[in-house]
Amino acid sequence: MNRPVIPIGLDFGGVIAHHLATKCAIVLEMFGLDILPGLEATRVHLLPRLGEPEYLRMTEELSRRTSQFPLHIGVLKTLTMLVQTGFRFCVISTQTVATTQNIWEYIRGHQLPIEDAFVVTNDADKLDMVRATRVRMYCDDNTVVLDLLRPAGISLVWANLSGLSDEGVTYPIAHSWEDLGVLIPQMFN
Repeated sequence: MNRPVIPIGLDFGGVIAHHLATKCAIVLEMFGLDILPGLEATRVHLLPRLGEPEYLRMTEELSRRTSQFPLHIGVLKTLTMLVQTGFRFCVISTQTVATTQNIWEYIRGHQLPIEDAFVVTNDADKLDMVRATRVRMYCDDNTVVLDLLRPAGISLVWANLSGLSDEGVTYPIAHSWEDLGVLIPQMFN
C-alpha cells in the first residue's frame, strides 16, 4: 500500500540556504560592525543593536543577495531521500526584496526537489500561507516565527543549523539536515 504524500513547509534563509556569512558581510559593509555568523548575527541580537530602520535596511540588502547564499550541508541528499519516502516540500519564506522567482531560481540552480515556493513580506503572513498550503509540518530557524505558527495546529521544528543554544527551546530541534532526515519521518510514524 502506498503511503500518502505528506506536505512539509521549509523556511529559506537559515534552513535551506546558509545566509549568516552573507548577513555578517552586509553588517560590516553597512555599519562597520564585525560580527560572527552565530548568535551575534541573529535578529534577537542585531535588532536592538542596529535599531529597526537600520535592521530593515540590512534585511532588504540581504534579500537582494539570496543567490549568493551557499546551500546548507546535506539539503539535497536529505530532501531527495525524503521525497522518495513520501514527503513533498514547499518553501514559505519571508523576504523584503527577493521574490518567489528569486527563490525558484535558487531552488532550480541547486536542483532541489521542492514542489512549491511562496514569499510573504512579513513573518505574521506565514501563518496564512501555512494554512493555505496545508503543510503538516513547518521547519524554521527562528523560534519567534514558530511561535507565530502555533495556531496552525501543525508540527513545528526548530532548525538550529547555526549552533545556537538550545536552552529553553520547547520545539523538536534539528542541528543538521541529517537530523531532519531522521526527525521528519519519526514525527509521522
